[in-house]
Amino acid sequence: MSSTSAPPFTWASGATLGAAAIAVLSTLIGLGPVHADGDSSDATAVRLHMEGVPALPQPGFDGTWGAVATGAGGGVTTADLSVDPDNVRSLVSIAATNTTTMGDPATSRWSAENTHNVTSVRLKPGGPDLISVASLHTSARCAPPGASTVQAAVNVPMVANVLIGDGESSIPVTGSQIGYPSVATGTPTATLNRFQEAATPLTASARTTISVAGRLLNVEGRVVHDGPLVSVSLGDARATCGTEPSPSPTPTPPAPTPEPPHIRTPNPIPSKHRPSHHECRDDRDDDCGTGHVDEEDKVHTYSAGRVYGPYDLHGPELPFTGAQIGVTGAFGVAALGLGAAALYGGSRRKRRSAPSANPSASATSEPDR
Repeated sequence: MSSTSAPPFTWASGATLGAAAIAVLSTLIGLGPVHADGDSSDATAVRLHMEGVPALPQPGFDGTWGAVATGAGGGVTTADLSVDPDNVRSLVSIAATNTTTMGDPATSRWSAENTHNVTSVRLKPGGPDLISVASLHTSARCAPPGASTVQAAVNVPMVANVLIGDGESSIPVTGSQIGYPSVATGTPTATLNRFQEAATPLTASARTTISVAGRLLNVEGRVVHDGPLVSVSLGDARATCGTEPSPSPTPTPPAPTPEPPHIRTPNPIPSKHRPSHHECRDDRDDDCGTGHVDEEDKVHTYSAGRVYGPYDLHGPELPFTGAQIGVTGAFGVAALGLGAAALYGGSRRKRRSAPSANPSASATSEPDR
């Protein structure tokens, strides 16, 4: 009976098994490219604002059309311009357009792009075109650490059939050109701005805006309106690649601690050390038996002019010199000697005056004459 043995384990087979296990786990838990939460791109084909002017009459209006976005997951998204919830198309027409956003987490690239052909804007539904643009292209891309790129190009921008350039342009109009017969003439100002913003590698934005504002007069020469009429943003494109790091907060220095109020108190009596008697060796020490008082210890003065310190408030100190101590000692020794002599004399007198305890014995012991 034959038997087969399992092939020996090798490092190559272990690596293969490990790779297979990682692949299975990645599938199960959905591992994918790591991306920042702020990664995104968005685009809006048209954003329109109409000022309400009752005297024309012109109702106010705000709406967007052709908005699209791509989130942090990436991919490509294209706007569906057939969807118009705000009914912007009643006031704006675009012959052909493409509004797209894109994101690629693997390369950290996000972008937005708009391409419009033959765009026109009117103040009221069915009215004449007040603003027109032959073609327009905007784009915004970021791909850090490289620099962001932006573009806002516009061709043949016109207001009331008058070509305008960047900045402000004064445009004479009539009521028929703007669609309001109550207006005879006017000299509104048209403003064209092309925004191209790429301050950091993480953000980019581009768009073109055209606004019209000014004074409108009726047939009698009276002012019908003086102010904004319409503002339109075409091809708004924005891209964000991550988020800017929050700046570190500047530490606030601690408030200075107020100094305690200075309270003036009387000077305390200094507790100067005075040597004891046994510390004095001779009268050469200024503080030993001389009655000397430093200036800082002079706290009381009597009428005689003698100054006393805190240690001699009751009068001058007695001198402690060798001569006085010798005299005092001599008197003491003499007194002790006189006392001892007096005691000895008294003892002898007491013995002589005492009677004998055995008189017969005394007579017997006396020798014969």
